[in-house]
Amino acid sequence: MANPIRGEKEITLNGVKYATKLNLNSMMVMERKLERSTIKVLGQISQGDLPLQDMVTILQIALKGGNNDLSDADVKKLVWEHGVIASIGVVGEVLANALAGEEEDEGKPEAVNE
Repeated sequence: MANPIRGEKEITLNGVKYATKLNLNSMMVMERKLERSTIKVLGQISQGDLPLQDMVTILQIALKGGNNDLSDADVKKLVWEHGVIASIGVVGEVLANALAGEEEDEGKPEAVNE
């Protein structure tokens, strides 16, 4: 089971479930490759302005972190078959999950600050 606190998330691409994981080191690698911050990437996603190669790069890093052995060509094929728009949403979920690092709150009471 994926642990959101550790940056883990299960995603589905083209009908197949994959484990992903982004930790601090992998996000730093991603930022270096993309030459901008994760927050800026999320802003681009929210504006529908994420270049396709960047989306593939992010997915490849996250999938590698989840112990999936997929080449660049494999990830490109997954994105194409899953659909570009749907894949952008998946990338946004993976990044937001890694930054938030919060457990899902199904059935859990909300914390109360006093």
